[in-house]
Amino acid sequence: MCSSDLTRNFLYRNQGNGSFERVIDAGALTEDLFHFLTCSWVDYDNDGWLDVFMTVPRSSSETPTSVKNRLYHNQGDGKFALVTQGTVATDAGEAAGAAWGDYDNDGFPDFFVCFSAFSEQTNALYHNNGNANNWIKIRCVGTVSNRSALGTKVRVKATIGGVERWQMREIFGTEGWLSFNSLDAIIGLGDATVVDVLRIEWPSGIVQEFEKVPVRQTLTIVERTELTIAAGSDGDFQLTVKGPRQQRYRLDAFSNMNGWAPWTSVTITNTDGTASSNYTPTDGTAVKFFRAVPE
Repeated sequence: MCSSDLTRNFLYRNQGNGSFERVIDAGALTEDLFHFLTCSWVDYDNDGWLDVFMTVPRSSSETPTSVKNRLYHNQGDGKFALVTQGTVATDAGEAAGAAWGDYDNDGFPDFFVCFSAFSEQTNALYHNNGNANNWIKIRCVGTVSNRSALGTKVRVKATIGGVERWQMREIFGTEGWLSFNSLDAIIGLGDATVVDVLRIEWPSGIVQEFEKVPVRQTLTIVERTELTIAAGSDGDFQLTVKGPRQQRYRLDAFSNMNGWAPWTSVTITNTDGTASSNYTPTDGTAVKFFRAVPE
């Protein structure tokens, strides 16, 4: 949490049970004494640990060109170190907003800083020169959920530095005051050579999971149609399709190795994005498969 007064920032660790614990020993991040406007979290070096950039406004005794923003590098041990080298750390200016995004699609997040109306400087775009660390970039496209995939959680499991770790990025519409990052989820993987598990949790409740995904690539994941089957008490089965509103689906059946055959069609009209149809077995087949095909 950024403080707009001349005081230290507050960092709170999520305990995973609905409560937070204040962290008082996070290195320079919780020790520095400044006015701060906003913070923007990103793993800029793709080592698998989220770093943070903070904008610093000037005081009444300072000029716009005497102010420097703050970039803190996550050391991976719960502490953050102030970055003092490189143009992002050394350029002066009274910044208001900041945004991270990979504009040249090399897998490393670049950086745009918007200076305030009281500053005479032009806005600044910084190219990330990258390093040898691996990464994966996920672009989510919602169909049942909103198309921008806001609220989607992207989870990745990989072995980094010999340790198996989960990481999570949530796609959301704002990062901080006057700040809006790219909607692509860039996840740093350090020395990991493969993503063991990639899990997409959509706001609709649909979950997609992939295993053994190669690193250093950009993946576009489109929210899939979900078909579920529930057994009734009278021997019937209810098939439920979850998909985009007003989308029509043909439900095909497969049995006895005779190939797929159309069975019925449904249209998504419910507010929860579902449509259902009951199936009553009549041919004595022990096993039957179904699929939903957009029409």
